[in-house]
Amino acid sequence: MGEFFRGKNRSFGSTKNTSFSAVGGIYTRDGNVRVIIYENVFARHPLDFESLPKGIEFRRILLEEE
Repeated sequence: MGEFFRGKNRSFGSTKNTSFSAVGGIYTRDGNVRVIIYENVFARHPLDFESLPKGIEFRRILLEEE
């Protein structure tokens, strides 16, 4: 598997890369293909995860204050 989210600005934050609603990947294993979307909790325009087509998995992120 290759390196994930390569590049100079490869992270999300409250003031960094807020134009991305999510990032995702296409994964294959044993002949099965999976599409997984990972939420960017800092996105200016959040995705409506419930409206994604069936078959696309998603991972929601929960931030807890310390």
